[in-house]
Parts: sequence; structure tokens; C-alpha cells
Amino acid sequence: MPPISRAAPSLTLRTPIRNVQCLYRYNFTTSVHARNAPNNNDDPRDVAIVGGGITGLGCAYYASKRYPLAKITIYEKTSRFGGWLQSSRHRVPGDGGTVLFESGPRTLRPKGNGILTLSMVEDLQLTDDTIFISSRSVAATNRYIYYPDHLIRLPAPPAPRWASDLWHTISTEEAFQGVIWAALMEPFRSARSEDVNDESIGSFLSRRLGRSVVDRVVSAVFHGIYAGDVWELSARSLLRRAYQDERDWGSLLGGGIARWRGNQPSPPQTEVVDYLRNVAPLSKELQDSLTRINVFTFREGISQLTQSLITRLKDDPNVKFASNTGIKSMTPNQDDGIELEIDQKDGHDVKSVHHKRVIWTGAPQSLRDIAAAQGDRRDKLPVIPSETVMTVNLYYNTPNMHPPGFGYLIPLATPFEQNPENALGVVFDDSYSPDGRATSSGFNDPVQDQVRIRGTKMTVMLGGHYWKHWSSFPNEKEGLAMAKEVVKRHLSITEEPIVSAVNLQANCIPRYAVGHHDRITQTHDWLFTRFSGKVKVAGSWIDGVGVNDCLRSAWHAVNVFNDMSSTALNSVVTEANLVKKA
Repeated sequence: MPPISRAAPSLTLRTPIRNVQCLYRYNFTTSVHARNAPNNNDDPRDVAIVGGGITGLGCAYYASKRYPLAKITIYEKTSRFGGWLQSSRHRVPGDGGTVLFESGPRTLRPKGNGILTLSMVEDLQLTDDTIFISSRSVAATNRYIYYPDHLIRLPAPPAPRWASDLWHTISTEEAFQGVIWAALMEPFRSARSEDVNDESIGSFLSRRLGRSVVDRVVSAVFHGIYAGDVWELSARSLLRRAYQDERDWGSLLGGGIARWRGNQPSPPQTEVVDYLRNVAPLSKELQDSLTRINVFTFREGISQLTQSLITRLKDDPNVKFASNTGIKSMTPNQDDGIELEIDQKDGHDVKSVHHKRVIWTGAPQSLRDIAAAQGDRRDKLPVIPSETVMTVNLYYNTPNMHPPGFGYLIPLATPFEQNPENALGVVFDDSYSPDGRATSSGFNDPVQDQVRIRGTKMTVMLGGHYWKHWSSFPNEKEGLAMAKEVVKRHLSITEEPIVSAVNLQANCIPRYAVGHHDRITQTHDWLFTRFSGKVKVAGSWIDGVGVNDCLRSAWHAVNVFNDMSSTALNSVVTEANLVKKA
């Protein structure tokens, strides 16, 4: 792999292992039996994976590696595998070249769960097609929020003078008014009542830091990750460490000091560490580069990962792909298996198939449908809502039409007249998809856009929680017009894009609303009662919405295959109860 920057310290194996410490919480209740590699007598003979998105494909990948003799069938209700990872090429008029658009996720982080993803990237031999964006690039060091009527730069290390620039921003911008005093007073603020088991992020952080910084700054961050409202999202689920710090130490500062002093116990060693050390270690070349990588993507976009997974799995004679196949019911079988009723032609070709084990990676709503099909009341399973997001990709002839950086997010407090379109943010896509002439700035060799003269590429994100009560959504023409108005108002761009694409992603991001852990517990209880550990679940609604989180969830579900006390939700449920009972 070409060097990512001229000056970067060597990175030993110990550092990437430290980076996965945030994964440890998944394994509080994993049994010793599940931690050990199974012998041949324990191998599941026949496995069904419901859902052909990144989580389902990840489950098939890990299952085929761990249980090479098992028959694996992936059921997908649509004609396409890959889920929300959707990359597409579009011809540029008058240029003869093409630009690549992403309608879903566009980059991956190499830290935390991303270490596991990087291991997969190497195993799939994708490294030569991987674009590594340097931690010194403007995409990494320049990010913005839009409040109340202008962009506010939030510099980050290792940008030159980043600390003084950030201090100037905090001390002069209205968005940060009062935040310095609030931070100084945080240790002296009262903690939550002991009988409060969960609350919104807005409620939690406004108590610790004041409401203004939540509405003007923090809400923008959660727009970018979850397309959600901080006054609805769960603090216990999404700010787990901070929420526990307040409980254990009375303040966020107290928790930070305790960790610095070593007063908090270190997380236990888990099977993911052994996996990275012994089963799928990163190459030394990639290990040595980790500290210099901010995010990464691929020559053909993020969906090159799913396409490579599909290609690898199709080469395995034990893996079968079943597209356009829905699941109507799921019933435990007397011979210690699971009976699935599948629908291959919209109700005209319904039949029963038997599998030894099932991993369900579909949306939570689909499990409610299964519960109803089994005669259970729908309220046996909780409603886990989700957000709908429209992405609008824009490509302009003129280059450099935005300030240097990754993009900007729009907080709740931005006045309505500055954001009547309900935009969540804008990504400057050309900041992370280089044109081949930027290698000296820290980019890897592969390029996404094949054009003679590079223009400006960006993506506008609309909707999310703003649209949660809408019964219908903008069409493509309306969405394009809304996106053009956003960049006209915020970036003074009046030029017409020469290439555009509009995608409505319905129910694409699960909403981790207040009480999310209780809903996970309720789901676990129903699954275990009904299927006695023969059905595991994985997906973005369990413990993180990112691609890396989905792959970690898939890895964990396969890892507890033979633990009949587990639904793959046990660790999350156990942690929820620990927080609740403390």
C-alpha cells in the first residue's frame, strides 16, 4: 500500500487491539463454550440468513469461514443484495467520463469496529482498490456546522493551529455562547435521579452542559449519524459511557478523571482480540498505517465491499442466494430446527423449508410480522421506529465551489427560514474521493471519478426525524429542487448541476429512542421463549447504525451460534439491566 503521508509513526499490533476495547461490552454474557472454536460435532449443518444487506452478507461470510461444511442460504425479499450500500456511476455530459455517487454510507472508519472491517477488506483482496483518506487531509481536519446563517468551521488535529482556531471559534461564535462557563460548572451540576433509567440525549446533555449547546451544536452531530432528534434519542443507548459516568461519578469530568487515574476496571479480554491476533490479523503494512488513516472507501464506492462479499460467497458451493424471497412465518421444529415458510412469488409460490439455525438480519418490524403470523399479539414485540432520508447527489462543472472540508451539518436551532427544506447536512464528496492528483495531500492511488476536468461533487441529506409524521415524501423533481435551494442559500451556488441523482431511503436508519434497551430486552425475551436460542439476530438496530457496527453484529451472531442461551442480544440486555439496577 502506498504511504499515506510522509511523516507517520509506526503502529504496532497493540494499538489496533486497544482500538477495539469499545467492542468488549458485547460479550459480558458469552459463555465459555461459545468463546471456544466449535468441534465438528457442533457445526450447524444448515443455516438460514434472513436479509441480504451488509449484515446478512457479513453473517454469511463469517459463518462460511467458521463452519466451512455448513449449507448457508441467504434470503432476500428484493431482487438486489447489498441493502443500503448503493454506489452508482453517472456519465458526465460533454466530458465523456463518469462520476460516482453514493446514496447511502460513503466512508468507513478504521478504528473500533472498523478494525474488523479492515480485516475483511484484506481477506477479500480489496486493499489495492481502497482509498485511504489521511488524518491530515482537509476532509479529516475541516468540518462545519451551519448556524444561524453561516458556516462555522470546527478544526481538528492535526490541522495547523487547530487548537487556537477552535478556541477562537468557541469564544466568538454565537453557537458556542455560554459553553465555556457550562463546561466549568459541569462537575457541580446535580446528577439524575436514581429512578431515571433512561432519558433523551437532549435532556441529559442540557442538564450537564446547558440547552443552548445541545440545540446549536450537539443536535447537528446526531443529524449526521442518526438523522435523529436529540430530544428523542436514548442517552443510555447512544452515550453509554457518559451516561454511566454521571451515575458512577456524579459528573462527566469525574468519570474522565477516574479513567485517567485507572480507577475504573479495564474491560475484559474478549474473543474479538483473539480473532484479530490469531485468525485474521492485519498485515504489518496496514497496521503501520492505522494512525494515519481517518476514513476509507473504495474505487467503485462503498458498495464494492458488498459486491466483493457476494462474489466470494457465490464461489462457495455451500452458499445459496435466494432473491425475491420473503419470510411469511418462522416456527420451531420438533427435530431441533426451524421451519421457515417462504414466499417466492408474492404469495403464489409459498412453501416450507427446514434449517438447523437462523440468523435474522431484517428490520425489527419484520419480526413483529413473524410474531403475528405465529398467533402472538403484535405487542409481544416492541415497535422500533426508523428514519427516512432523501439523498440528493449534485455534480457541477466548476471546481472548488465549497470551502475545503468534509461538509457541514445543520443543528436544530438553525432558524426555519435558513432551512425550510428540512436538510440535515451536506457532504462535500470531492474531499474524500480524490482525482488522482492529490496523492501528496495524503490520498491513496485509486480514484472514483473518471473525468478529464474535475468539478464539484456534493450530497444533500434531507428529512430524517423532520419527516417522521409525513404520510408522503417529495418526489425526485421536488427533492432536486429542494437540494439546489439548500446549497444556493448556504453556499451561494447558483450554477445548475450537470449530473444529479435523487434517492429516497425509506426507513433506513433505526431510531434509538428513549427506552431502546428495554425494547431490546423485550425482543430478546420473545426470541428466547419462542426459539430457545436457535434464532439469532443481528443488525443496525442493536448496537450501532454504521456499516462497521453491522459487521461487528454479524460477527458476534455467528460467534454465539452454538450457545443455546444466546439470541446474540444477551450482552446488550445484560448491560441494560446492570445500568438499570445500579
